[in-house]
Amino acid sequence: MRTRVWLAAATLTAGASGRAHASNGSLPRTPVIHIGEQCLTRVDRSVASTVHLDYTIPMPDTCLGDDELPDSRTHQFVALCRTPEPGEVLPQWLAHADVDRAAAIDQLPEPPPGPQDVLDLATAWQGCQHRIVADDARRTIDCAAALAGIDWDTATVPAGGWVVQGYTFDPPVNLWRPRHGVVRLVDGGGDDPPAVALEPHALQLGSENGLTLHACADAVPGSIVRASWSRLDPVAWTEIDAGPLGEGGISSFDFVPPADIDPGGTVVRFAVEVEDPSGRRFRYVSPDDVVIVPGSLEPTPPGPVYDFCREHEDPLAPQNCSGGDDGSGDDPALGERGCAGCSSGGTPPALAWLLALTLARRRRR
Repeated sequence: MRTRVWLAAATLTAGASGRAHASNGSLPRTPVIHIGEQCLTRVDRSVASTVHLDYTIPMPDTCLGDDELPDSRTHQFVALCRTPEPGEVLPQWLAHADVDRAAAIDQLPEPPPGPQDVLDLATAWQGCQHRIVADDARRTIDCAAALAGIDWDTATVPAGGWVVQGYTFDPPVNLWRPRHGVVRLVDGGGDDPPAVALEPHALQLGSENGLTLHACADAVPGSIVRASWSRLDPVAWTEIDAGPLGEGGISSFDFVPPADIDPGGTVVRFAVEVEDPSGRRFRYVSPDDVVIVPGSLEPTPPGPVYDFCREHEDPLAPQNCSGGDDGSGDDPALGERGCAGCSSGGTPPALAWLLALTLARRRRR
C-alpha cells in the first residue's frame, strides 16, 4: 500500500509544475524509503546524543542530465518539531540559496517559489526545523549511501518530540517522504516535553469493521493521551477518546467508522496528542490516509518494506546510464524485479512495472 501512495505522490508532485524544457521536469522523483521505523525512539542525551536512522532506495538514481545541478538527485533528512496537518504542504525548497542556484540554470517551476515555499523562510516552520543532513552534505541516491544509514547528532536540538522527513532534492520539483513515528529527546532530568505517535495502522477499512489504534507516548505520570479522527474534505477533528497514559506508554483507542460513508469511499486521517500535568503538549498526525469503504473489509496492517539495497544481489554496482530500448538498460534490478523491490504489502505487478519504466526513463535522459 505505501508504494502506491508514494508513487502517486511522486508522480503528481513532479507533474504539477516544472518547465517543459527541463529534462527532468515531469518525471517521478526517487524517494527516501525509511526502514526500521519505530513508533517512539527515546534519546537520553545524558547518555548519548546520537541516534541511527536506516533507510533504503527503490533503485539507484545517479545519472545526471546536462541541465541539472551537481547535487540534483540527492537525498537529505530534516527533523520537524511537529507533523504537518492534513492539507498542509511542506515547502518545496529548504534554503533560498537552492532557489538561486536553480534559477541560474533555468530550473525553477512556474510560478517561481516565494518565501512560504522555502523552509528556512516559511512562517509556519520558524524555530521548528533542524537539518539532520546539511545542505552541502546531501547524499547520492545509491546503495553505498543508503546502506550506511544516518547518524543524527541531536546535541544542539531542543528537547521534546521531533519527526523525521526524508527529502529528495531534484529541481525543479523536490519531494518529501515522512518517517513514521517520533523521536523524543530528553536530557536525563525526567521533566522534558512529552512526545507521542501512532503505531502503523491499516490503510483500508470497511464501514462495518472497527479499527483499534495504538498510541505510544513518553511523558511524566499524570499525562493525558487523546485520539481523534477527521475526514480530509472538509477537515474537522472529532475526538475518539481520551485517558491517562497507558501502561508502558501504550494507549489503545477504538475507532468506529461514521454511518455516512460515501459509496465511493471516505478518506480519513488519525491524530493523537499527549498533554502533561504542566500543560505541555505534543500532537502527532498520522501521515497515512485511510480509505473507508461501505460494507465489510477487515483492516490489514501494512506489510514489511522491501529493502532493495540489502536484498539486491549486487547493490553496490554502479548505475548504467546508457539506457536501452526496453527501458531497463543493463540493470538486473529493473529487468528481473521492476520496482517490486520497493513495495510493502504486495504491489500489483502492473504497478511495479509502471514504476520501473518511469524510473528507468530517468536513467536514460
